[in-house]
Amino acid sequence: MLAFVESNNELAKSMVGKLLEETGIKGSSGQKQHDVRKLLVDKGLLLKQKNYFSDKTTGYRHGNFYICGAVHDWLDFVMECRRLACDQGYRERLRQLNMLFSRAA
Repeated sequence: MLAFVESNNELAKSMVGKLLEETGIKGSSGQKQHDVRKLLVDKGLLLKQKNYFSDKTTGYRHGNFYICGAVHDWLDFVMECRRLACDQGYRERLRQLNMLFSRAA
């Protein structure tokens, strides 16, 4: 979500739902969309700049306009997630090797 905001500077509730769906999380609930976006704002990861508006020329509704806040913290979070995923993969490989050697014995 933060990468989307970083490149588009807007985040409509409906887009929160689409982005959740892309990660395998059911995102059709308007309340869930609202709660996720509110969490990102409350934690300082999104800083609201402007309210949404409807483009009268095209009829397109733009979401609220945001910038990413606490970018350093966000990068630390991403790196920690990557580290944990790597650690989990390492432990899984060790488990597989242990199973292989225990069968051979």
